[in-house]
Amino acid sequence: MEKFVSKMRSFDFSMGIGETCRVSGVTPAQIRYWEKKGYIRSIRHGDGQNKRYPYGSVAAIVYIKTKMDEGYTLAHAAAEAQRHFDDMHVLKRMLYQGGLTVEQHDDFALVMLGQLSDEPQFDVVARVDDDAVTLSKRAHQEGTL
Repeated sequence: MEKFVSKMRSFDFSMGIGETCRVSGVTPAQIRYWEKKGYIRSIRHGDGQNKRYPYGSVAAIVYIKTKMDEGYTLAHAAAEAQRHFDDMHVLKRMLYQGGLTVEQHDDFALVMLGQLSDEPQFDVVARVDDDAVTLSKRAHQEGTL
């Protein structure tokens, strides 16, 4: 998995401002202003190169615009976007560094979350299907986490 993650991080999933505007529905002036306010960031691949917006910034732009379309102020929408992406970062770390395992079944998945600290004889298991996520505990099995 580490090689895959490393390879994916090496790809340049960025867009110029024109393409970013096209996919997000946000104007260049809005993008520049949001960048000036620190809500998004751009990158340059070299001196004199045009700004590019990495995938995370494009996702943030779309998120912020969606929230603003729902009536949020820019500041509130940007704060919501930051909280959302912070939460996603925690979940990503938990998935990749926490040693979680997933069992795929036809119409649901089981996510083994680890042993209970106060009851190490049990593991926490999340059952994820289209309608719900349910947590339960089951007897710990050596070598599963």
